[in-house]
Amino acid sequence: NRKQQIAIQTEALEGTMETDITNADAGFNVFESSFSPDIQQFERSPFRSSIGSLASIAGMRQAGLSFTTELIGSNVAETAPPFGTIMKMCGFKEFSGLKTIAIGTVADGPFLQGEAITGGASGVGVCVKSVDTGDTMYITESSAFANGEEITGSSSGATVTTSGTSAVTGGQGVYYRPSSDFNDTGATDYLSSATVWIYNDGLVHKLNGCRGNFTLKAEVGQPMMMDVEITGGLNATDDLGMLTGISYPTISPPTFMGTNILSVHGSTTLVVNSLEITAGNDLQYRADPNTSSGVISTKIVSRSSGGSMDPEGQLISGNIDWFNNLYNNTEGRLDLTIGSSATNKFLISGAKTQFSNISGGERSGLTTNQVELSFNETDGNDELVILAL
Repeated sequence: NRKQQIAIQTEALEGTMETDITNADAGFNVFESSFSPDIQQFERSPFRSSIGSLASIAGMRQAGLSFTTELIGSNVAETAPPFGTIMKMCGFKEFSGLKTIAIGTVADGPFLQGEAITGGASGVGVCVKSVDTGDTMYITESSAFANGEEITGSSSGATVTTSGTSAVTGGQGVYYRPSSDFNDTGATDYLSSATVWIYNDGLVHKLNGCRGNFTLKAEVGQPMMMDVEITGGLNATDDLGMLTGISYPTISPPTFMGTNILSVHGSTTLVVNSLEITAGNDLQYRADPNTSSGVISTKIVSRSSGGSMDPEGQLISGNIDWFNNLYNNTEGRLDLTIGSSATNKFLISGAKTQFSNISGGERSGLTTNQVELSFNETDGNDELVILAL
């Protein structure tokens, strides 16, 4: 049944279902949706002269939802993409105020993803993604950087001098990086759970306390898709008409195709057909008798971000030494650019990407390496960053 809608709204209070769901909460395209209720049953089989059973007792009402959406921009400058609420529900905090800064040659680099940066004069900010000589430096500022000011990375010790008549350019978009704060509501990176309503042609399933997982999937020439898996408490199922007046994306999603869009451990010559990147969240229910469903919310208790790709086999000389890097636990950058138009362009970066396993494969009669990836932390909550530009 294609007459379905999914609405997601961040909860003001952890696990407390929002009831003011509007068309603005459903403004993303949905593909391949699947709803899976899981109602626990307490079986009652008492010892008697007969061996039948009594009526079971319905217990905790859990539910899962999986669907696919697109990696697509908002088409409005400095505005979160349609999947922004999904990212927050999956433990990735949204940051605005993204800027670029003109720089010269980086010394003792690279600058590290997420590290604090300070200027020799007055500038203070954060380096959003890893940067070395020749890269665009994306930052956020809490105190402005000036032209000719030397910038130092707090963790890397890298230095660079700003350059150009206007060192900093604002209005670059928003970005997402992982958080680990799901208990302390006063924490800087605190992210609440979400209410999810699943509309199905006149029926609606209402979930509270939801969190999720996402996997980005790309194949050459196709849009990058986001597979989403959500769990939460099944609060209610009611008759309700579908939402009207939803503002769905009006632009087309960018494709996994372009000049030098993928760089892995310094190589831009990989011949890859497919790439996957997953948040790797471990989702666990929180039972609570003071709720109608028996579930207050789902927590992300651990995260192991990873992925995979399938490059053609290459000689070692002049290329990535795949197996030596695997044996030696070598970490390196992965940078991916999807799209080229402002408000519909994405940069995805892992500063410390490691090959965790390699197996042989074949594609159209050619040898491939099936490479498993791990995205590792540097200072914490910085293993992946996604920029929506």
